[in-house]
Amino acid sequence: MHTNAESDKGNKYEKPWENGSLRVTKNGRYFCCGDTPFFWMGDTAWLLFHQLTSREAYCYLRGRKELGYNVILADFLHTPEQINMAGESALEEGDFLRIKRDGGFWKHVDQVIKMAEELGLYMGLLPVWGSSIVAGGSLNDGNLDGYLDFILDRYHDAPNLIWIVGGDVRGDDNSEKEGCFGEDCWRYVKRDYEKLPVKPVLDGEPSYEWVVQGLHDLTQPYWKAADVRRYAYWDVFAGAAGHTYGHNSIMQFYRDLSQKGAFGAKYLWSDAIHHPGGAQMIHLKRLMESVDYGNGRPAQELLLMEEGLKYDYVSVFAGEDFLFAYTCTGRAIRLSLTNFKGKIKSAYWMDPVTGMQTFICEVTGKEEAVFLPPEREDGSDSVLVIR
Repeated sequence: MHTNAESDKGNKYEKPWENGSLRVTKNGRYFCCGDTPFFWMGDTAWLLFHQLTSREAYCYLRGRKELGYNVILADFLHTPEQINMAGESALEEGDFLRIKRDGGFWKHVDQVIKMAEELGLYMGLLPVWGSSIVAGGSLNDGNLDGYLDFILDRYHDAPNLIWIVGGDVRGDDNSEKEGCFGEDCWRYVKRDYEKLPVKPVLDGEPSYEWVVQGLHDLTQPYWKAADVRRYAYWDVFAGAAGHTYGHNSIMQFYRDLSQKGAFGAKYLWSDAIHHPGGAQMIHLKRLMESVDYGNGRPAQELLLMEEGLKYDYVSVFAGEDFLFAYTCTGRAIRLSLTNFKGKIKSAYWMDPVTGMQTFICEVTGKEEAVFLPPEREDGSDSVLVIR
């Protein structure tokens, strides 16, 4: 089958693995490919292999690549009886001992993974969706080794795969019950950031754009672009090694308005890929990549004010030569600038909707300063940039 991916052979998309294997940085906090920093910017596409044709998959993947995403999350099987858009199944009668190795399902998966490789995208792959397959008992000690041998042998040479264990279940024995912080996503990052040994931290599935708050109560309002921005900046400024965005209609590839979608889905996936929240993640990525973020850290101690509760929380991330602070409600931000003593620095406001930075003032020689975010028509959140 001819797909648009063939035309990519004439295009040179950046392939991060060409700089070296993906690995953890020496300080244990971030990722790099060789010696090149790799800021994780993921998109959630759980049903990519099941709900899209090859041509649709190409359009989705290329669009995400051009918006700055570098990791696409998907699962091979959401249920044991999983089929794709062509009606092809992965297993005979949902039996993991009877894998259809030469069937069309796995050839389609091969093709999509190759498309992602040509576009320079990593695939963050779940071998199965945990809650429906592992917790349900379909994949168990009796057939696990055979299935894993199959997928590892098949995709051993693919340079763009990241294996992920989970799917609405913990990746271990599910025995530990940890605290719930609700919308304070930064608290989850902070908790894991402080654990030893030091490891990179990611918020792998924050609330989706255009999902109903509370998931199952369709009378509740929806999370929108401003909310996914808030999650992203709070997580990253708390020390996360990147961020994973998600849209309710994209993660399930909702494609038929006459059918009820999950969690209140109301837009077609083909419309949702153009929604603002997903397009605005690149501004965070570019901001982080503009500095030596790998040697930065959460820096709440630089706030000369209460950091605030709930939506009023102000987050600060700083390095030797820069400082970022985020407010989602437009609070004035009072900061200590003593870390920049003797250095020539200026302050800017960055609009997280557009990515535009506008000059405020020079702060050279100041020990502290107060910054009041500008009012604007497209939101109340702002990013203070000192560089």
